[in-house]
Order: sequence, then structure tokens, then C-alpha cells
Amino acid sequence: MKPLYWICVSLARLFARFMFSMKVEGLENLVKTGEGGTIIASNHQSYLDPPLIAAAYKGEIHFLARQTLFKGLFGKLIASVNAVPVNQGGADLASMKTIINEVKKGNRVLMFPEGTRTKDGELQQGAAGVGMIVAKSKAIVQPIYISGAYEAWPRSEKKPRKHPITITIGKPFDFNHLGKVKTKEQYQEIADTIMTRIGELKKD
Repeated sequence: MKPLYWICVSLARLFARFMFSMKVEGLENLVKTGEGGTIIASNHQSYLDPPLIAAAYKGEIHFLARQTLFKGLFGKLIASVNAVPVNQGGADLASMKTIINEVKKGNRVLMFPEGTRTKDGELQQGAAGVGMIVAKSKAIVQPIYISGAYEAWPRSEKKPRKHPITITIGKPFDFNHLGKVKTKEQYQEIADTIMTRIGELKKD
């Protein structure tokens, strides 16, 4: 593990433990480093989601970041902690190709199929583009449901507050049995299935 990545993740774990009493469930389901290119697919409740999900994993994962952030010292910093440059929203073909290449290298890439943070704490529809990335990369999909992050830092607030957070990790699966997938409708069906698997991890 890169020294800077290890430092950042270690700080995230400490912050999560003392600020949010974070619990991680389903650790036995984690896709480990070397087990294959993986899309870590999570619901998106808060700015807290990426560092807290990274803190749940052993070994490095990769993140998506706006291409405009990769400038100067800050750009070098985020690149060193595995940020992958994509255009805003990651919806264009060039960005999709970048993500697919990362997965094909065998990396674990965190994505939020909903695209944006929830406004009300509820799940939103996944984007067809995520289905396309999964289909073309032949990725393993690791579903994750994060709860409590919306209450800890909703998008309407400027700073976080103390609130328990739980990360539930689901069993990995793939769509390789589908064969060739090349229509927008098929990509959307994959995205919908991923969101269903994420939703199944939600505790009543």
C-alpha cells in the first residue's frame, strides 16, 4: 500500500470510529486485492461516503474525481491516493473508457450508480452508463449500502455532525452470463439490478 494512501485511510478510520462510531458488516464478502477488476457500487448519501468506504477495505481502492482537480500540488496529491480523472459526472465516453481500463487492470473502482448525493436519504435510480461500464469491463460488482451518512452530513448542511454510520458489504456478483450487451435498455437493466442489490442490503 502506498504510504500516503495508508496515512489517509488510517486517518479516515480514526475519524469514522470517533465521530460516527462506524460499523462495517459483511467483511467476509470483501473482494480482495488480486481477485479481479471490481466496481464497488454504493448508494450515495454524503461527501463522507468515499473515505469511509475506503476505510472499510484492506488494500487500495480507486476513486473518481473531476478532471479539473488534477492541477498543481493538489492534483498530484489526489492522484497519489488513486483518484481517477473523469469529466463532470463521468458520463462521457472518454471517462467511461478510463474507468473500464482501470477495471481491466484488476483494480477496485468505487462508483455511485445514482451519480449524485441523495436529497432525501432514499435510493435513486442508477444511470445506464454504469451498466455500460460493467458490461464492457466484465467487472465483478461489489454492492454496498451505507446508512447514517445522510443524517451525519446531508447535502443541505455545510459540515458533518455526530451520527452512527454503518457500511454493509454485499456478496459480489457479475453479469458475464448475459453475453453481448449493447443497447441502452440492457445497460439500464444492469444498473437497475445493481441498485436492487444495493437496496437489499438496507436494514429495516
